[in-house]
Amino acid sequence: MAEASPRPRRRWPWVVAGLLAIVLLAGVATALWWTSRDTGPTHPDKWDPRVEKIVRFVENERDRDFHHPVTVRFLGDTAYRKRITGSGADGGGPTAQDRRSAADGLGEQRALGILNGKVDPFKASDDLVSDGSLAFYDPETQEALVKGTKLTVGVRVTLAHELTHALQDQVVGLDKIEAVDSEDGQSAMHTLTEGDATNVEDAYIATLDDKDYRAYVDENDAASSGAKGQLDDKGVPAAWQAGFGLPYSYGPSFVKAVIDEGGNEALWGLYSKKRLQSSLPVVDLLVDAHTKVTEAKAPKPAKGAKEISTDTIGPFEWMVPLAEYTDGDTVRQAIAGWRGDSVLVSKGRSGVVCVDANVVLADADAASTFAAAVARWLSALPAQSRAGSTRDGTTVRLHTCDPGEKVDVPLTGRAERNLAEPALRNQIATEVASGPDISLQEGFCFADGLIANYGFDTLLGGSAVTDEPGYPAVAKQVAEGCGLTFNG
Repeated sequence: MAEASPRPRRRWPWVVAGLLAIVLLAGVATALWWTSRDTGPTHPDKWDPRVEKIVRFVENERDRDFHHPVTVRFLGDTAYRKRITGSGADGGGPTAQDRRSAADGLGEQRALGILNGKVDPFKASDDLVSDGSLAFYDPETQEALVKGTKLTVGVRVTLAHELTHALQDQVVGLDKIEAVDSEDGQSAMHTLTEGDATNVEDAYIATLDDKDYRAYVDENDAASSGAKGQLDDKGVPAAWQAGFGLPYSYGPSFVKAVIDEGGNEALWGLYSKKRLQSSLPVVDLLVDAHTKVTEAKAPKPAKGAKEISTDTIGPFEWMVPLAEYTDGDTVRQAIAGWRGDSVLVSKGRSGVVCVDANVVLADADAASTFAAAVARWLSALPAQSRAGSTRDGTTVRLHTCDPGEKVDVPLTGRAERNLAEPALRNQIATEVASGPDISLQEGFCFADGLIANYGFDTLLGGSAVTDEPGYPAVAKQVAEGCGLTFNG
């Protein structure tokens, strides 16, 4: 039932940097900040022979054929950065309006307590997508771009991921996949695409022979630690790094659960038929994928304030600040009750950006849980944020403002680590539920028992859980407590 493979598809004990490692070797599938290319896509007559075996693997793994080959470009570091970053896409840069919008966005993030001081958002974004990736599928030119000129085993693994994006684009269209009304829906569909591609990547890793697998692990570990150091040294906000990794850490377990239940057809159905409307089912795997979002009443701007935006942002957006100021279990329990929200970002006459939100929870208990987590978060913000929250039945209302660039926001640096905990719990549960006649609920029972025995520090510590002292006995006891039989 819970028998471990010598080379599991994804090691349970991610190191904290493992969230970034997933991003690093998976590439970037986000839109560039402010530019677009005028050139249309061109397609080669045949595949680069170096990648043809990977192409056939991707087709076989997802039961779909490519409509046509795509160009795979191997680029040096400078050329790669120029191609995938906003400032390099067409030789231009941000307009005055871009800078005003970015300044408002930074004010919103300081109001939420996930950013401190002054940041150059354009440079930081360029650093994040360039230093935090090894490859990128560009849906505009329909090319796969690779950082590096050698086809190492790590690059082959990366291409399995990026060519899955190319397949998604040809079968459904990436522009159509993420064409959902709300920010929350867009996050959910983006996470679906990344979870899908990451699982194909994992399946490819499982085919490597021992020599290639060891080379991959060495390359992956070195690239991950190097990229993490670069991003930190360049001052890319930690919350950006944490948020950037969410689709790669939560998406694979969701996609695995979908395929275990209904095969590849169910997965393709989520792309083209009943698309996800919220990130809630991605975070809480026991929630039906088609659960409807409850409409929340939109907050009104304060007198004299100008509305910047109003949207449903969803669980992913709430998880990052909650994880920064609480803990992984609190985040998981708070988000489990989420059913809808409406978030207003506005700017007052003085130019201060504020955030107001109405969040609808499933019931009174869920509202109480969410309100308590929000209170912990907001109470940690500086007085200049004027942050506070109230609860009215199943609705929690909150308000917070930008304290300004010169006010110290007491960031904890815990967001990435705390967000890894619920993701790991999901991963263990879906791995266990892959066994015959084992439900996802039973998988979570086993995951919770394993976590209770070893703790997240051990499970995230960098070594396989199967190597821990007494593992077979612990796993057997946990399985029996869940009504399962351990066959390890």
